[in-house]
Amino acid sequence: MKIILIGSNGTIGSAIAQKLKKAGHSLLEVNLTSGNVHLDISSENAIQKFYEKAGPFDGLICAAGSACTGPLDSLEEKDFYNSIKSKLMGQVNLVIKGNHFINPGGFFTLTSGILAEEPNYNKSALGLVNGALNGFVINAALEMPNKVRINIVSPSILLESIPEQGQCPGRSPIEADHVALHYLRTVNEKINGEVLRAFGKPDVNTEKIMMTIFLKHQQDKNLKDIRDVLDGSSFKKLFPIADSKIVSWYVMMGIGQVVTVQIPAHKLQELNLAIEKGAWGAFNTEFYATYDYMPVYEDGRLNK
Repeated sequence: MKIILIGSNGTIGSAIAQKLKKAGHSLLEVNLTSGNVHLDISSENAIQKFYEKAGPFDGLICAAGSACTGPLDSLEEKDFYNSIKSKLMGQVNLVIKGNHFINPGGFFTLTSGILAEEPNYNKSALGLVNGALNGFVINAALEMPNKVRINIVSPSILLESIPEQGQCPGRSPIEADHVALHYLRTVNEKINGEVLRAFGKPDVNTEKIMMTIFLKHQQDKNLKDIRDVLDGSSFKKLFPIADSKIVSWYVMMGIGQVVTVQIPAHKLQELNLAIEKGAWGAFNTEFYATYDYMPVYEDGRLNK
């Protein structure tokens, strides 16, 4: 396939380029200033002229685009607009303009980042842009013409970038070579509208655990009776406990409610007491230690 790789000389881009070349793809490597082919993706005009010169292609991967960082109270409106113009609208325009040049059945792969979901200090502009990119991709996938696919890779902090960007809170760094495997998935698999999370493994030192709680309806009570018990026990004030995060909360028909909550490990007793004091009398309860299997599943797909 003829694949355009924007940002091929970057840390992630060079790892992607190596794998695409090894797979036998024809690669057009594009960078801001280095190399032979240059493109400033913050310029809509430049993108149009680039496509006119490059001609038809089968796929495009963008591992480029800049955004500002800094304390929130030091950022001005122009800082946010510059970030939007480069990393956000630069990639959006690559898709909008590129739809007129890409071959039917082709693909676009964009890049966002973990800050769309997990916070860090001095990164509010990056978080804004990353979240917007994820939202753009999952919605644009519904409207792409000629069976063209669009996906996005969201990396966490790279091992190679620690000296410049610092550590990602709560996660180990991830190697660029491993991140590149997620981009290859978008080339080789017929996926569309997906956010591929190339995140480092959770840091065990954060001491967060997940518990899944089955709140089984006591079937001698109707819904009003259950609500009266919960109101009387102040369940909503007791649960969720402080410093916890609700991961999911579902109704399982025939059972009741199933809640998965993430808590600091030392707060397990507090969680148990909150359920005993707040939920008993309305629900029979069961607790199950839980972990996120998706990273294991994704690693298996990448390394099969």
